[in-house]
Amino acid sequence: PLVLGQRFCDWFFKMLNSQNPSMGQQPQDWGPQHFWPDAKLSLLSRVTDEQVEELLGAEQVSLRLLTLTREERLFLSPNLQPHGLKALASPHGLVLVAVAGTIHRDKACLGIFEQMFGLISSPLDGNSWKIKFVNMKIRGQNAVEGMEVVAPTLNYNSTELQQYSVSLMRKFSS
Repeated sequence: PLVLGQRFCDWFFKMLNSQNPSMGQQPQDWGPQHFWPDAKLSLLSRVTDEQVEELLGAEQVSLRLLTLTREERLFLSPNLQPHGLKALASPHGLVLVAVAGTIHRDKACLGIFEQMFGLISSPLDGNSWKIKFVNMKIRGQNAVEGMEVVAPTLNYNSTELQQYSVSLMRKFSS
């Protein structure tokens, strides 16, 4: 699962960051087609105060993530080294990918992020992987003062990912 996690993160963040007009790149094919119709986004941000957003549906999730790069002009730089990326596969085929990274705008590092994706292969779309859910935590520079943000690491550990996977499988089977 780690190789899949690295490939997925490389693909996902290149595509999302290409939507940032500051990058001067041709935008890649971003949109709801990369998400399951019932995809869910949980976004927790701590910049000046704590905000929580919950969105449901491929269109809403993809538009909110797009807003981060296109309107807010953020560049998300994932740490794809082993201490910044973890992946776990369930026996049912759900793959959890957790990644940490830094957030930038222009030449400034604004903070850090942790993001967990739930991926499920779509047999009706050539077995391509689609995003079932995204849990994202953003901490602004004020919230991380005194912390080193060069190589962020994950607070999720393998046990937590395993427990999360088990709880998801219970939801699907009930």
